[in-house]
Amino acid sequence: MTATAPTFVLQGYFGTGNFGDDWLLAAAGSALAAACPGARFIVRDHGDAVAFPLPGSVAFSGSERILARQSSSRPARLWRYAAGAWQQFRGAHWLVFSGGTQFHARHGHTSLALNALLCLLARARGLRVAVLGAGIAGIDGPVARGLLAVIIRTARVFVVRDSASHAIAGPRALLAADLAFTAPLPAPRTGGTALALTVYPPAWHEALGEALGEAAGMRDIVLLTVQRGGATTGDDPVLDRLTRHLSGTVTRRDLAGDGAALDGVRLVCGMRFHALLAAAQAGLPFVGIAHDPKITDLCARFSMPCLPLEGATGGAIAQALADAERRVPDPAALARCREEARRGVAAMHAALA
Repeated sequence: MTATAPTFVLQGYFGTGNFGDDWLLAAAGSALAAACPGARFIVRDHGDAVAFPLPGSVAFSGSERILARQSSSRPARLWRYAAGAWQQFRGAHWLVFSGGTQFHARHGHTSLALNALLCLLARARGLRVAVLGAGIAGIDGPVARGLLAVIIRTARVFVVRDSASHAIAGPRALLAADLAFTAPLPAPRTGGTALALTVYPPAWHEALGEALGEAAGMRDIVLLTVQRGGATTGDDPVLDRLTRHLSGTVTRRDLAGDGAALDGVRLVCGMRFHALLAAAQAGLPFVGIAHDPKITDLCARFSMPCLPLEGATGGAIAQALADAERRVPDPAALARCREEARRGVAAMHAALA
């Protein structure tokens, strides 16, 4: 570690109004501040407010908004993006990718290429690179594999959160668990009977709304907004469409760091990974609808039902809800996840020593 407290540049989908990414930012900040009292943080974000308190000295850069400005050409935006990163890295010590599915080629190679560029710029500036609890998905073809290899080779610490990501990254990666397991939320204040539902708009289709409505029946429903609108498209338009298929009493809540969104909830079902993780942590049974391997992995860890997106019919969801209600997340499984997540943090602490 440096003689003075280090400066960390934190990279992720921060400032987009997403509960899960805000949770990961708070977890990363807490873990690094515990290892390095007095540390400074520069957050590369998209400009929206972050719903969790962060430790120590934090500067939000808004740098991820540069690429979205359509008033200038793409080469000009890329130049300003790289120049801004180069300036941010001046005097910093670490570039840390702080959880989330940051490495993917689902919609082309742009995201991977930008992350590889940030790694190379950081190393040229003398920074060390770390990846804490990241997810990897959609790495198909030589270009994607080559870009991911650049990122892995530049990283002093490379920790992934699930077995699917580990299989892609290979032996240089350390398999741990999601970083949010290191930052428990407050427990819900009250129990209840309500069914909480979440959606993921990019994978949504109207037949799924019909299936959820059929499976939910006359239950009281809590619709959880995990992605707020603003920097990106939020969950609310899809939740509006889902509401039309529901027969029971419906309330809507923003999932937040105080745990109150799960007050009165008995069971959580849906497509948002960190909502299911919050349920596991609160001791609530859950059902995953898997559009991504991370949801399959989480459900397997807790022996909870999980349906593939294409198999999520009304009958299948109803059966999964009935199965889940007869279970509770195993406290031993939760303890293992927390220990695995701390293993990734310990690897970072060792690199800082």
